[in-house]
Formats: sequence, C-alpha cells, structure tokens
Amino acid sequence: MLFYLSLCTFLGINLVYIIKKFFNKTVFILSLAISFWIISLPTYSWIGEGEIGAIILRNLSEVLLSLLNIAKFFVLGLDIRELLGKFPISYNINYLYFWIVILYTLASATTLTVVLSYFSQFITILKIRYFHTSSNHIFLGLSDNNLKVANQLNKLTPKAKIIFTPIAGESISVQPFLKYENNISSLLKQLSNAEQNNYYILNKDVSSIESAIDLLKIYGNKITNDYVYVQDSSKVLEMYLQKQKREDSQLKVRLINSPRTTIYNYFFEHSKYLTRLFKNKGKIIIIGDNEISKEAIKLLLWLAQIVRYELDLLLITSSSKLEEDLKYDMPTLFDNIQYETPHYFEFKVLPELTPSFINSYLKEFQSFNYVFLMLDDFTNLEMVNYLQRNFDFSFGFSFTLSSPSLYDLNSLEYNDNLIDYYPFSVHFNSELEKKALNLHQKFQNQFVEKNFFNNQYNYFSSMARALGEKYGEKKRNDYDNLEKEHNRWSMFLKTEGWRYNSTKSNSMKHHHLLIPFEQLPEQEKSKDLN
Repeated sequence: MLFYLSLCTFLGINLVYIIKKFFNKTVFILSLAISFWIISLPTYSWIGEGEIGAIILRNLSEVLLSLLNIAKFFVLGLDIRELLGKFPISYNINYLYFWIVILYTLASATTLTVVLSYFSQFITILKIRYFHTSSNHIFLGLSDNNLKVANQLNKLTPKAKIIFTPIAGESISVQPFLKYENNISSLLKQLSNAEQNNYYILNKDVSSIESAIDLLKIYGNKITNDYVYVQDSSKVLEMYLQKQKREDSQLKVRLINSPRTTIYNYFFEHSKYLTRLFKNKGKIIIIGDNEISKEAIKLLLWLAQIVRYELDLLLITSSSKLEEDLKYDMPTLFDNIQYETPHYFEFKVLPELTPSFINSYLKEFQSFNYVFLMLDDFTNLEMVNYLQRNFDFSFGFSFTLSSPSLYDLNSLEYNDNLIDYYPFSVHFNSELEKKALNLHQKFQNQFVEKNFFNNQYNYFSSMARALGEKYGEKKRNDYDNLEKEHNRWSMFLKTEGWRYNSTKSNSMKHHHLLIPFEQLPEQEKSKDLN
C-alpha cells in the first residue's frame, strides 16, 4: 500500500509541471523527499501502547531519525541494502528495492546538479567581480529583444561582460554569456568594481517595469554613471519617474519605445532613398496591423507636412483593430476640417495577411507610389519577390526583418529597403537622438534626464523635429519654412492625441496653438526662426 502511495505522490506532485512543460527544481526535490519518507515508514519502530509521554518521545525520535535518513538520501550517505533489511518479512522486497533505487538515483543526480550549479555560480561570481571590470552589460530576464541586443553587444564590445539574471522564476540558458542565478540586489555587490554597469530590461510586460523600479530603489540617491534601458511603450515607468525627485547624477534611465524608435531611425538613416516617397503621386500602401505599422502611419502624417505632400494612405490589415486604434489615438485626424496639407485614409481588411490574399488584392491597382511590408519575416520576403516579378518596379518599397540572420543575408541586396527591428545602434545613443538632444538643449539645458530622456513627449517631439530637418527644403524664405514646421509640429501633436482648446492642459492633451499658422501670435511665429 505504501509503495503505491509513494509512487502516486511522486507522480501527482510533478504531474502539473509535466503538463505545463515547466520544471521546478524545488518542487521536484520536495516530491523526492516525501516519496522516500512514505516508502521508508515501515522501517521505523513506531509504538502506540504504553505511557503517553513515552509514546510521544519514542515516536518523535523516530520522526527525527526519518528526517535524518532523508538528509542521507540526498547526500549519498544512504545504505539501501541496510534499509531493505529493516522492512517486515511480509513486504515484497523486489518492488521496494526497484522503487527506492529509482528515487535514490534521482536524488543523487539532483544533488550532483545542485553542487555543479553552485560551483558554476562561484566561477561566474569570480568572473563578474574580477575580470574585465571596465564595463558590464546586465540583462534582466530572457526575451528575444534581450538576446538580440546581447548578441549585437557581443560583436561590438567582445571584451565587455554580458550577464543574464532571471526574473519571475525564469529558468534560462544563455550560452555563451554569463548567468547569475541570485537576485539583482546580490548581483550589485559583485558589480562594485566595474567602471560602468548597463542594465537592459526589454521585455514588454509588467515584470519589466517592476524590475526597473526595484533597481531604482536599490540605487536610491547614489551618484553613478550607470544606465538602465527599459521597454516602456505604455508610459507607466515614465509617469513614475516624473513624480520622483531625481537628479542627472543618479542612475540614468532610458525609456525604449522600440516600434517608434525603429521607424524614426530608419527614415533618418535612409533619407536619400525615402525622399522618393514625396516626389511621386499615388497611394502609399502599408501592409500589417502591428505597432510598427501604426508608428509608420503617424510618422508619414507629420513628415508629409514638411514637404507639403498630399498623403494618400491605403492600410491593408487582417481586422478593423488598426483603424479603431488610430481613431482612438488621434481622433482629430479623422475630422473633415484640417488646416494642414490634406491626407486621406483608406482601410482594407483581408481575411488573412498571407501572400495569396495580398497579391490578389494588389492586382486591382495599376500603379502605386510606395509599399511598406510590416508582416512576419518570411511573408515579407515572399511579398518582395512577388512585387519584383509582377510589377514594373516604378514604386519604392520597405520591409521589416526581425531575424538577425535573415537581415545579414539580405542586407547587401536590400540595404535601403530593410527596416531592421531592434538594432542596437537605433535604440542606444543614435545620431538622430544626439541631434534631438541638441535641439532640446537650445530650449532648456537643465534636468536633461527628467525633461528629455524620461519625458517621451519632449524626447519624441525633438526626434521628430530633427528628422523633419532631413526632409525639409532650405531654398524658400524663412516664413515658409516656419509655416511648414508649425504644421509638422501641429500634425505630430494630433498623432499623439492632442486637440485644440483655448486653454493648454498637458493631462487633457489640449493645446491652444493647434491653429493655422497665420492665426498665431507674432512671437510664436518667430520662435523657431533661429
């Protein structure tokens, strides 16, 4: 009976984790201990008769002995044959022997794994603390973004240490990088010798924000040159930072909005090729309904104001979600009355965003100006091949690739066409960011961290201004340039959800200057002249 109870206990405890395909070391060790304890119960001298005090003391002693045997069970100190000799004669020793050997083998393997893990962790700590202490790159959690950036860093700075530490109970394998198993507080003690530590929390979830806030609390008011890069498209961390009293000398926080930053930098770095967008009339087609598609639409809307281009957008999606999101994000741009250069939206929902459905629909068009492909990597590549085979190629095209391997394979052939999703150079100290910071500092040179890097309105409005200068014409008079810049700024605000109101309110996204240029006060007209 105890044999079956022990077997069922072991399987029952681990069954949930087997189904979930998730291994929990603590639970596994606990299941081994309980199963062994159950099967070994008949080997102890339990008494139930006699003086109550003696019964309690004797049985308590047996319990302690059973716990001692569990300890021996895990430290390879158990004599199985001696244990079997203590079972009553009526027991089937063959079954017991087999099951105990199985449990003992699993326990021994677990113990060996733990010992090797601790030894490996000891070696890791030595490497972290004493070798190549100039800079460390620490990734909190395992994600595709984290791994991609880590591999890029490894190529750029092969001597720098790259360290992964799990969050939220993750079990990770990060070869060839270092893995630190303990919490971030413990890791910080090992990093004390480094000249600079850079933390990366690029998962798009709540745990990332929580980890970033914990890190900020650990650092406190400490003067440091360390950085933390955090994915924060939801602006949750931004709101937290704006409420804190922080100085530029504290832990520096860089908020990452990867879809927006990716498309901004692509347009900045490939401006010579992309100017063709605004030279020919015709539909600009965006295929895809993800975040980068949405950011590309917003960028085109305000960038077209710089060159006074009537934007005719055809948005091909698999559902109405993108249209609903855009109407929610920027409601004023769907009004009939606009003072900026006009724009037009057309939405087409296909049953599936597959090459066959897309191709069938595109055949309806004789020509179009430009195509943005923002689907999965293989669909994008298949669509590019189709467009090249079946159209006269008078149009331009761009497409996203998230796989580093696929990017490398296609970079020579499609250099200007490739939108590399999450490149290191884009998100960390890019040329566009430097120009944007310079523009920001012309207006305010204090509290750079809080008012530029930790304020996404200031950050991206300066990025948009710097990007707009790439596409703007310098031949016309200053007045004309100012009007176009005002319209670009106005359209940028509207893509961010702002609307006109006679009283400015940041919380309500109301602005009193969302009016035609000729209606602006004279001091506002000339604000950007210099």
